Amino acid sequence: MTTIVDGCFLSVGADRIPYLDLSPESFLPGWEPENYFARPDAILAQRLGSIVSGLRVAELAVPYDASQKVGTIERFHFVPLTTAIAIDSSMLPAGNTFTAPPNIRTTYNHKGEPADPFLDTAQGIGLTYDNPAHKDPHLIAIAGAGISDGRLFIRQFQDVTGMSRPEKLERGDPFLKTGLHNNLDWCVTLVRAWMHVAIASEIGLQEAVIQSNGNSRWTDVREAKRPVYDEVAQRMGFSSMPDGNWLRSIQ
Repeated sequence: MTTIVDGCFLSVGADRIPYLDLSPESFLPGWEPENYFARPDAILAQRLGSIVSGLRVAELAVPYDASQKVGTIERFHFVPLTTAIAIDSSMLPAGNTFTAPPNIRTTYNHKGEPADPFLDTAQGIGLTYDNPAHKDPHLIAIAGAGISDGRLFIRQFQDVTGMSRPEKLERGDPFLKTGLHNNLDWCVTLVRAWMHVAIASEIGLQEAVIQSNGNSRWTDVREAKRPVYDEVAQRMGFSSMPDGNWLRSIQ
């Protein structure tokens, strides 16, 4: 499925790179047409669809509470989210809207109004949940990553249900239908999925970076009362870097 978004072609779940504007004026510094398709970020985009389609959440899932299993794990699935311009994510503007794969339901909203989620990178992995009450899977979370300085750079993981978790869950609450209450540490699970993709893509990536809350482009992330990006990095054994981001080996 290909859609024109923000002036570029967007292909969701594709295992190829769609049409690119290769006119000289379209190039960013260091982005020459003769070496584009040999770039690690281009190869990553080219292989993302087939790799993610073969991942099983049950094999990568991490529970919040290690003493309990993740509920209804068989209802969770990964889906690839791929923009056509597969350049280093640091070269992209923040807020690239995307279209969900066919037959996937979205409920994201901005300030109470239905809206498209933003993907801050050239590639993303989505997490869906099959709710028996609905025909189509529900896109509940996304994680965006790219390649920067020869490392996997994870810039984003975000709940895109558009539903806030209430302090006290009660029967019938819409949040219960998202699957995010089922003891799945979805942020860590999506980071693990990206690290698996980095290994399976066979482009020589040895390290992963998680962008810190303080280095986010978004004010609400930088000023969040709960620094989720920093917490996830620490839970996964990442070490703080001089620039404030988080680093660990992928292997």
